[in-house]
Amino acid sequence: MVIKRRRRQWSFNKKKSSSKLILFYIFLVFSALVLFYFYLSNSISDTVKTDIKVYFIRGEKLIAVKRNISLQSSSSVIKKSKDVLHHLIAGPTTIERILGIFSEVPEKFHVLDLEQVGKTLILNVSSDIYDYTSSAFHAQFFLAQLVYTLTEINSVNNIKILIDDKEDSLVLGGEGLMIENPLSRNNFKFVNNIEERKK
Repeated sequence: MVIKRRRRQWSFNKKKSSSKLILFYIFLVFSALVLFYFYLSNSISDTVKTDIKVYFIRGEKLIAVKRNISLQSSSSVIKKSKDVLHHLIAGPTTIERILGIFSEVPEKFHVLDLEQVGKTLILNVSSDIYDYTSSAFHAQFFLAQLVYTLTEINSVNNIKILIDDKEDSLVLGGEGLMIENPLSRNNFKFVNNIEERKK
């Protein structure tokens, strides 16, 4: 009889321990969910949607179109630059193309890395850019698109282009347009009137 009582008591204690363990795991899961909720809430509340200008071409003029991007208040210049470059490389929308808006940014334009030094944004691009064979006139518009778009970002006044991490002289296009680093809006005297597309 004594042995039976001990077995029953051991079985009861085992069930009690299992219940405590289950409650402990439930508490851990609940705590993790609460922490995740507060983290997500803070991230969302810190996110701001803003319009930024991206430059394309219509006729023989630059045209500024607006793109909406989501940024956190703590977003760095590099993060903003990547978002803006994404929209520039993506090109005009279908509706914009119907309206005669196009881009001279080549398909093989690949940005490998970005770095900010003072008010200069350094773009390290792949050597595929040497395959760009358009005329010097079109090459100038490509560079103007790049410079005008990126200098829309606060604290960026100049653009410097490296090829595969090398600071080589960049000759662009079939006619051999020599690019002098760094580039600013002052390098594009031909850009007189900039059109802005209204939504």
